[in-house]
Amino acid sequence: MLALVPLWAACSVGLEATTASKDTGGAAGGSEGQAGAADGGPPDTGFTGGTDSSADGSADSSADGAAGGGTDAGGSGGDGGEAGDGGGATGSDGGGDGAAAVEITVDVPTPDYGINAGGDRVTIRGGPFDASAAVTFGTELGTVLSWTATELQVSTPANARVGRVQVAVTTDSGAGVRPGAFTYWPDGRGLVGLIGVMEWGQLVGGYWGGATLSEGSAAVYFLDPVSTAWWSNFAPSLDSCAHETYTPPTLYVDSPIAAQVELRSSSGRSVPLDWDATANGYQDTELSLSQWGTGERYSLQPLPGDRVPEVAITDAVTLPTTLTVTNPAITGSTADTFSRGEAVTWAAGGNDWVLIRLVLDNGYGASGLETVNCVARDDGSFVPDTSLFSSWPVGVQLTLNVSAARDSAGGQVPWNQSSSKVAGLNTVIGAVFTR
Repeated sequence: MLALVPLWAACSVGLEATTASKDTGGAAGGSEGQAGAADGGPPDTGFTGGTDSSADGSADSSADGAAGGGTDAGGSGGDGGEAGDGGGATGSDGGGDGAAAVEITVDVPTPDYGINAGGDRVTIRGGPFDASAAVTFGTELGTVLSWTATELQVSTPANARVGRVQVAVTTDSGAGVRPGAFTYWPDGRGLVGLIGVMEWGQLVGGYWGGATLSEGSAAVYFLDPVSTAWWSNFAPSLDSCAHETYTPPTLYVDSPIAAQVELRSSSGRSVPLDWDATANGYQDTELSLSQWGTGERYSLQPLPGDRVPEVAITDAVTLPTTLTVTNPAITGSTADTFSRGEAVTWAAGGNDWVLIRLVLDNGYGASGLETVNCVARDDGSFVPDTSLFSSWPVGVQLTLNVSAARDSAGGQVPWNQSSSKVAGLNTVIGAVFTR
């Protein structure tokens, strides 16, 4: 029996960190509002925190409520992005006949974030509210969907800006404002904002001379929302192959949100991922079998810190079941053979795609090994483009890594409504001899 050498091919992932600290969401920075991001200036996107700018209603025009007993709804605090927003929540006429205006309490909306395309439903508590209530986000008017004396249901308006804005409520009887209470994020719908991989690989077949291998790893990356998928690291399209020299698209990742994030499965399995500055992402390169739950869904737990909302990303990744390869016969007691132009076949069903990584011992380069990666649809058969190998000697080892892949778990990044495309890969590793 020939003892083959186990080889688990790795990929070169095209991920780079942003060259500057990205600013795409609302860090409170201590007080409500960012300093120096007034209307008409550069967008305040909230990541870097700041002091309480007096830009929001800084003029604090007391004349605003002078007539008819009106109230100054602008306030003295700033939301860091809406200079003069306070003026947008002007005092009412006090109900006429010189009656004192009602001071309306405006609590922070729930949720306190949404996309700048608008249309998010939020709850605003406080009051007293009535049927005349009008709600502005910055300078834009939202749509009141329902009201009680203490609660408003509101659909947010579109906003050309991103970052924090004040929320103001006016009624026929009075007005109130909450500076810096709502954060607009760029619209990520239809794009991918979280990508990565969670993979488990194991040797199959009885021809390894007693060698064993069963190990896993996980990594996630936060992106500027973009159209992409994890398979694009291996080949340019589905049902295609690429040589190891293939350069995948560069995906720009955000700088660290926290020192550690955590994936947690539906059964409670925990996978802590530490920030790795070299990889520009969160990683665990030594996943244990107890952390791997075949078929389970994992959610990314609420993220600590104040750069993004502290909410979970549910169904961030789903782990597939093990793929059964039917040709070549890699699970037997002896190594099968494989020729150029031959199809790799498997029992199809339930996967979003299948990854086939072929490592040929043909003396290529310093390692003597050459790799071709293929991404196939889960239709049960695929013919790898072996012409991409520089040579195909007969009777040498060809290692096959065949992975069932799932990446459409339905997870969504709540604050920008982008998708999670963290791929779950369940990989079997076998080998054949070329013919």
